[in-house]
Order: sequence, then structure tokens, then C-alpha cells
Amino acid sequence: MKKILTYILLLFTTVSYAQLQNGFYRVHNYATERYVYVYDNTGKINISTASADMGAIQLWKNHNRTISDPASIIYVEDKGGNMYNLHSQGTSVHEIIGYNVMVYPKGDTYQLYASNGSIGKYLADDETSNVPDGQLGTIAKGDYRKWVATPVNLEDNFFGIKPNFNIDNTYYEPFYADFSFSFANEGMKAYYISETYKHIAVIKEINDEIFAANTPVIIECGSEEPSSNKLNLFINKGNKINNNMLKGVYFNNERRPKSKDARTKYDANTMRVLGITSEGKLGFIISKEEYLAANEAYLNVPAGSPEEFELMTEEQLAAYKENEQGQSINSVKTDYTVKGVFSITGLKVADKVDKSLPKGIYIVNGKKIIIK
Repeated sequence: MKKILTYILLLFTTVSYAQLQNGFYRVHNYATERYVYVYDNTGKINISTASADMGAIQLWKNHNRTISDPASIIYVEDKGGNMYNLHSQGTSVHEIIGYNVMVYPKGDTYQLYASNGSIGKYLADDETSNVPDGQLGTIAKGDYRKWVATPVNLEDNFFGIKPNFNIDNTYYEPFYADFSFSFANEGMKAYYISETYKHIAVIKEINDEIFAANTPVIIECGSEEPSSNKLNLFINKGNKINNNMLKGVYFNNERRPKSKDARTKYDANTMRVLGITSEGKLGFIISKEEYLAANEAYLNVPAGSPEEFELMTEEQLAAYKENEQGQSINSVKTDYTVKGVFSITGLKVADKVDKSLPKGIYIVNGKKIIIK
């Protein structure tokens, strides 16, 4: 099945010719001011008959809506002349349709053109009313064929994280995108989950300055405002994380329930989402939603795992395990006769475990115990 991202690519070519260089852009229609969003990667187009399945690309008004949505970010790759390859949400025009797209300047705007070699069509916003959302198509003419591409920057066209979780005035957001990024503001950190133990998920900070594309992470912010949580965007930078238990999906397009790539069904047996646990702490819990959220990281767990996972660092987990072992030893009756109690250096210090033993670590019957 051909993927509709073809249209998106074409839309990107809307940027003014002098500005259309390698980089990240947002694209909106000149007449309707609706922005382009890639919400799916399936579809098809028949240029000869002007028929197409364009449900993968949605058009919405309101620039503020774009600020924290990776679906609005397009990477433009100049292939020479008026040919371009456009990248978004884990794929590209060339990967999808096998060729690049043509862009034609029209004043301060661009018209996007798709051709099968003998017949071509201009892409337009076919919804000419003033409703919030529109329909990408090939029917409308005039200004509805014109597109504007604005480079992503840190001023009036930035990308910022909008966190959903607040724990003691520190904010968190599970995040997954196809672009590399670094933090433009202070007070931001990125984490991943390296392992699970019983009801515990081990959280580790990523110390890299640039975080690799397609890496699901948990982002910590010092503010709930996207304008204070800005990202610098890059293409193909950063290091991959080999032991990351977090996964991510790009799409949750509720308008295309029959498309296999538009949504990912939530599986309560093997998936946990970031949320607030029953103890009021940040952790991974059972989702109440039928589908995974778009561009969000989730925890992939073995079947039969606990419903909730508490977050701990590696150091906290080590202390937990020591305490766990100590508690199990201390539950043994104090008058229980053993073959001897030895220090960790091998020196016998007592004949049995009782309350007279000082606090410390001992060896009993070949096993380590902790007396508290």
C-alpha cells in the first residue's frame, strides 16, 4: 500500500524558495492557515484519476496546537534543483513512494506538485470554509494551492515539551519522536528504563548532550509551560541506548480505525504507561485507554507483570534488595541453632543468630545476612 506521506512531502515544498534548505519546518496553507500534521503513514494516490486516500494527513488551525506535537515537524532534504525529500514521523517521501517531490515558487509561497510522469496534480486544502480542520486534496484552486513553510526556531516557531505529570513541582512527560534533540532550557533531563525487578522499574538518566532520534524517553522539566521546555532539533545525531525497555509509537489516528498503522492497540498484559501510582508516586501503571497515545513512550514488560511499577535508581534498587534479604533473615526465630556465625572475613563471631549480635553483615550457613 502506498503511503500518504507523499502529500505531506509535497506540502513541505511550500516554503519560500530562498528559505527551502535542509532543516526542520512547519507547513500551513496560505488561504486557510491550517497546519499540516502527519498522523498516519498509510494511504494511496492515483494522480490519473485524482483519487486518493489522504486520511493520514490532517490540517488544523491554531499555531499553538503545533508547539508540542511532533506530527507537525517536517525535515526538508534538498536533493538539488527543485527536488526534495521530506521526512516526518519515522519515514520519508522517497521511502514511501520511491521518488522525490517537486516544489514550485509562487510569490512568497510554494505550490506542491505530484506527477506520475505524464499527469500531475497540485496539492490543496480542499476545505474552503472557516472550520478548524480541513481536508488535503487536489480539487481546490487559487490561494488554496499555496503553502507556507516556516523554519523551526527557538523564538516564534519553537518545539516545546508540554508535561502531563506533576510531582512536587517537577514535571514529567513520556516522549517519542523521529528527530534528535537537545535541551534549550535549564532544568531539563532525560531518562530511560534499564531493567525491572518485581514491582520496580530502574530509571537511569541519559547523560548525552544530544538524544538520538527514535529513542523513547521520560523527560523531566522544571516548568509546565512549553515555552520553558524548548528543544533544539537535529537530524541523525546522538547515541542509541541498547538496554532501553521503553518503546514508542508514532500514531494514534482515531479517524482511520481500519488502517493497521494508524493506531496501536493497548495490551494490558505487556504494556505499562507513565502515570501516578496508587501511592501517589510517578511510575508505570495500567492504562485506561484502548490505544497507545501518539508520540509517547511506554514500558514494555513480560506477560504477567505487576499492575504498577515503582521507579527506583540502581542504587535504590541495591539498597532495596539488601533490605529485602535482611528482612527475610530477621524473620527467623532468634533461638534457631546454626553451624556458626562468621564475619565477612571468615572469622567466627558467634554460635548462633541472636539479638546480641551487633549490626552488620554476617555469613550464616554459607549465606549473607544483615543484622539491623
